[in-house]
Amino acid sequence: MRRIDAGRRASPLTIAVRFGFVQNRESFGGGGYVAARQIVPVAYLRASTQGYLAAEDDWRYGFLWRIGSLRLDGKQWHWIAAMGNGGQRFFVVPALDLSIVIAAGRYNQPSPTNGAPSFELFNRLVGELA
Repeated sequence: MRRIDAGRRASPLTIAVRFGFVQNRESFGGGGYVAARQIVPVAYLRASTQGYLAAEDDWRYGFLWRIGSLRLDGKQWHWIAAMGNGGQRFFVVPALDLSIVIAAGRYNQPSPTNGAPSFELFNRLVGELA
């Protein structure tokens, strides 16, 4: 299996398949499965998606995940995300049973130029789908 980190390029479909086990959930209690085979222990999935350290904005860090919430129209939507260089993003919004993959090419740009457009797109998509 090819790695998709450290500068490697991956299609949105590849990212969704590789990280899809996160969304197979019942508030993450049913997660960790791909094709009826458990590949990540549920306890690890729950622990890894908790916010342990402060990150940028009002986000938190889990185990390689960023955790945050989006406020739209008086509602709050909690999300977890894997974020890569250039604006690459994989978001999961558990309450909506929603995964969003954003492929971008703003590599090595300083923050916030790097990820701001991807986050704006995520906000719009959740607003439309919520």
